[in-house]
Amino acid sequence: MSVSKFLNKKIIIFGSSREGRIVLDILTLYNIIPCCYIDNHSKNIGLTISNIPIKSVSFIKELNKDEYIILIPSMYYNEMYKQLMDMQIPKTNISNIDIYYKPLNLFDIPYKMKFYFFMHKYFIKNK
Repeated sequence: MSVSKFLNKKIIIFGSSREGRIVLDILTLYNIIPCCYIDNHSKNIGLTISNIPIKSVSFIKELNKDEYIILIPSMYYNEMYKQLMDMQIPKTNISNIDIYYKPLNLFDIPYKMKFYFFMHKYFIKNK
């Protein structure tokens, strides 16, 4: 995965579940604020999480493909990835941040270390 892929891009989190909320918490530690969540569950569309709107997945069709990266922090990555591919979203715009592991609590050290490594590798190190 190329580091340049993340520079000057809007960040979109696919899924407003627990994993998506944890990603938001960790991103904000690095002063990175996603532009939105996208979600397949209609009951979540229009809601916000920490002032970040939850939009329909179809929202990304409206965006310039060069502007964004979609982070998928879900155990359903393969299904979500296929959905985005079916929408003709370039695979270079999609990143699996590989957090299939479900922490017992928000302070689970192995989980946080894995995600902090991701953040350092792709965001902090290249500022």
